[in-house]
Amino acid sequence: MRSTLPIIMFFLLFLSGCASMDKSECLTANWQTIGFEDGTAGKNVSNISEYRKDCAKHGVSPDLAEYRAGHLQGSKLFCTLRNGFEQGNNGNSYNRNCPEALEDAFLAGFRDGQELYSLRSIMNGAINDVNRTEKRINWIEDVSAEKSELMIADGLVREERAALRREIEDLRFEQIGLHEQLPILRQNAQRAIDNYHEMEQEFSDYNRQ
Repeated sequence: MRSTLPIIMFFLLFLSGCASMDKSECLTANWQTIGFEDGTAGKNVSNISEYRKDCAKHGVSPDLAEYRAGHLQGSKLFCTLRNGFEQGNNGNSYNRNCPEALEDAFLAGFRDGQELYSLRSIMNGAINDVNRTEKRINWIEDVSAEKSELMIADGLVREERAALRREIEDLRFEQIGLHEQLPILRQNAQRAIDNYHEMEQEFSDYNRQ
């Protein structure tokens, strides 16, 4: 069963991402707890400067030592090899928020996650190229059929029929080109799928940590 830690971190980030502190919160703040929550959410220790600005309006100064102590404990949960992989694999950025002692492990996982994320993006792009081309081919088929029926309809003058014929010829010419591209696009997509799944298997140990 996969760890629920990344999910917890997501909600912490969501809930505290744009929070500010009012007078009551500044007066009753437990700075160690706030630091712990920020560390667990992957916020940089410099985030205390935002609290300092909020609380200065109310004559309150955050306890930096308590905040840092809590932040270090929270960072120990965030700055792990496994979570680094999750962050990279989800396409998140890293803002050097891990303490130096924890950073190497986090970054090792983060780079692996980024590599898998990149391969997945390439795979999805290649699959989308195939899907768009197939849809375009089908669209051309439908439109060409409609124009062919219209061309033999009553009430059209010769110039109008000639214009429709040219449009159909242009569409058919495009369709031929797309049919020629399609095997290459499918081959590229399959290669991208294989590369992604190969790397996914290589990183499967992260799912067991």
